Amino acid sequence: MSTARTPGLTARQRTHLTLLVMAFLTIATWILAAHTIGEALAPRQPEFIGFAVALLVVATAICLWVLWDPNRGPALPLGLALIGCGTACILVSVALQFYLAGVAADSARRAGDLFSQQARAGQIATVNVNANVPASVPAVGYLALLGGLWLAAAGIRVGLGRSPAEPPPLPRPAGPADAPVGPV
Repeated sequence: MSTARTPGLTARQRTHLTLLVMAFLTIATWILAAHTIGEALAPRQPEFIGFAVALLVVATAICLWVLWDPNRGPALPLGLALIGCGTACILVSVALQFYLAGVAADSARRAGDLFSQQARAGQIATVNVNANVPASVPAVGYLALLGGLWLAAAGIRVGLGRSPAEPPPLPRPAGPADAPVGPV
């Protein structure tokens, strides 16, 4: 059985691949953030908000790429803490979505009550449903979701670490030098 490994990517190829992935990550995050967070905070110019969120995501990715030593083993406690914080952020995002659904349901219930009162009185009714939700609530929900996903991904990356570039050396077979000295 051969212990030779097939060569992987060179350091230069790995750097180019990482930069290409980060470029695609930046563009995808910019588009996603512009249509979610940007629309919620600044409907007239969502691209600026999307660009700011994309810069934050890329800064996080660069910090993970540059600051994390690949030869260092996994840091399970830190990884678990990051995954826990990411899960908490995702739960906050879900809670904000339930809040928005509750506000919409309450407004629909009130509109239904008004419409039924007008119908019982024999009048023709027009009901206008306006739910006043602060613009920051959907934006914070989106930010919490994105932040939670990033924290969980970083926690998985930190908690698992990387496999070493070379396999550990095999133990040396026992030979005559390993025999005990003296009477047995």
